[in-house]
Amino acid sequence: VYSFRYTLTENKKALTKFLLSVDWTSETETNEVNILLNLWSTKAPIDISDALKLLGREKAFQRNIVREYAVEVLKKATDDELCMFLSQLVQALRYDATMQQIAANGTTNINT
Repeated sequence: VYSFRYTLTENKKALTKFLLSVDWTSETETNEVNILLNLWSTKAPIDISDALKLLGREKAFQRNIVREYAVEVLKKATDDELCMFLSQLVQALRYDATMQQIAANGTTNINT
């Protein structure tokens, strides 16, 4: 999948599969992810359901750049669209490291 990464940016359903194929220990591949996410944004923006997958607990999706991309997609959603996916969004937040830190500290200030 990784070898076809630039071609795949035209297919919105390929993003999650691509991210699972990235060798996150390779600095070259990791640095290229940002470029490819920008291409996906312009060529084939992903659906809300795929953005929610990117907030899941897969190891490849735990990277800040991936989670930030997912949040940017969700910011563009309408209230009605978000309501349709509300339960999945709550489930995704359960696996978010920041939310886990807030729950553990009992505070909304993660810098404490």
